[in-house]
Amino acid sequence: MRRVASTLGVFLASAVLSFCAVMMFGWPADTWADDAEPAPVAAGTTKIGPLLAASRLVQDDRVKGKWYIELSVSNTTGERAETADLEACLERQVFNPMARGPAPASIVWSDRQAVTVPAGQTIVVRRAIPAALAAQVTKARASQAAPSKGNGMPAAVTSFTTVVRRAGADQG
Repeated sequence: MRRVASTLGVFLASAVLSFCAVMMFGWPADTWADDAEPAPVAAGTTKIGPLLAASRLVQDDRVKGKWYIELSVSNTTGERAETADLEACLERQVFNPMARGPAPASIVWSDRQAVTVPAGQTIVVRRAIPAALAAQVTKARASQAAPSKGNGMPAAVTSFTTVVRRAGADQG
């Protein structure tokens, strides 16, 4: 009985060591599914197929109070031109210092556009936002830059951000 237990122990120990050796040396191999060099995706960038899209809010230098959503779309493949139907969204969020947490951002304006990017290229597209929203953005930026009046009550802060996504995608 003791001999059988000893033989079984040696067998199990060799099986465990063999399994560990196979996992250590055989597992970390590149597969055909892995990209050779994955493109880096920065914060604020959306990957839509082979395209990388980023958006930002830009003020016009020549016209006071005019704002644009600037889309920067890059084609990460060097093979062919790619087309995507993109939606650029302007989101407004109101931060109340007296609240326990921030309110969720709400989309106040969006614009859909089909973009074709040549292989290995980056294009920049500007879309003007409506004048009423541009006035709100200007007022929000001015209130953030101005010092507070010091009346004792903290004021709510309005913030505008941009988001780019595949057109027709759900908000959540």
